[in-house]
Amino acid sequence: MINYLWECMILIGVASGIAMNRAEEIGTGVINSATEAVELVIGMMGIVALWCGFMEIAREVGIMSRL
Repeated sequence: MINYLWECMILIGVASGIAMNRAEEIGTGVINSATEAVELVIGMMGIVALWCGFMEIAREVGIMSRL
């Protein structure tokens, strides 16, 4: 349900931007947001890999079964 709400908000925003002749600003905003999203994912990927490694070591050592 929330996905439909987000989809409607994005479509209304894009349609109103195009109606007000701001298509170039919309394109620039989309590109900048996508760039920031990719940078965030790459940064978080290292943290997730580190924690997955810690959890795997804890599982093999037996710490997880004692918790």
